[in-house]
Amino acid sequence: MTDAGEFRSALMEGRVWHSRELPRKHKFEYRIFYGLFDLDEVDALAKKSAVFAVSRFNLFSFYPADYGHVPGSCKSVAELKTSIQKLILDRFKKFVERVELLTMPRVLGYAFNPISVFYCYDDDDVLTHLVYEVNNTFGERIDYAFAVSPRGERIGAHCCEKSLHVSPFFDVSGGYRFQQDFRENTLQLTIDYVSAASEFRPTSSNSAQKNSQRRKSFVASMHLKKKKFSTENLLSLGLRIPLLTLKVTAAIHWQALLLWIKKHRVISKPAPPQTAVIAVEKTSEG
Repeated sequence: MTDAGEFRSALMEGRVWHSRELPRKHKFEYRIFYGLFDLDEVDALAKKSAVFAVSRFNLFSFYPADYGHVPGSCKSVAELKTSIQKLILDRFKKFVERVELLTMPRVLGYAFNPISVFYCYDDDDVLTHLVYEVNNTFGERIDYAFAVSPRGERIGAHCCEKSLHVSPFFDVSGGYRFQQDFRENTLQLTIDYVSAASEFRPTSSNSAQKNSQRRKSFVASMHLKKKKFSTENLLSLGLRIPLLTLKVTAAIHWQALLLWIKKHRVISKPAPPQTAVIAVEKTSEG
């Protein structure tokens, strides 16, 4: 909580855009909302709201076991925070004091998060690390962890090689470029995917600019606006964007069907990655 006694945690409402450029163009968008949870506040939030719970059924709920690079291992919010602190300490030799999580809560007991983001702050409350937690529909997960060099309201771009099979229409090659603009009341997250391994060089100098100039296979963008975390706002969002998490899963399968109808090549699912965490020390320019 802040010095004024207000919660840092918030609700984030907005839209998601998906644009597939190769091999054929295909675009769609939908409304969405997330929770931006300070992990030190989640239990207190549940005590303040009759429609939000931790690790039990409610209209909206937060299950720590849904997160972390070892699925199901975190039985409490404190354990989840500790697991992220340990990840950063093990991979970057840095201690983080505060952790926020951008994610969709469970709705009526169900959630599927294609991506969640952990924001890690040092003891001066400066953002120092990010962890992008990616899930696929096969129950597999990987964490892409990065050191951060903030540039004002803009977080420097981060590039890494793709390591997890996400779509049956792209193989596990090439790489991602993550970019965020995180202002006081708005958040924009853009993920560019360059599918050809020969076209993606995350370790080269100025890789973010070079990759952004190459032809992207897929772009996902999320624009969110901050709202106060309250029972009233939860109910309002739940009515205006009903059954959120079920709709996300349904949209994934519906769009996959449309791509199949368009005769996109279907790629067999490979074995899951051998590592659950990909850590990148250097922040790219951009």
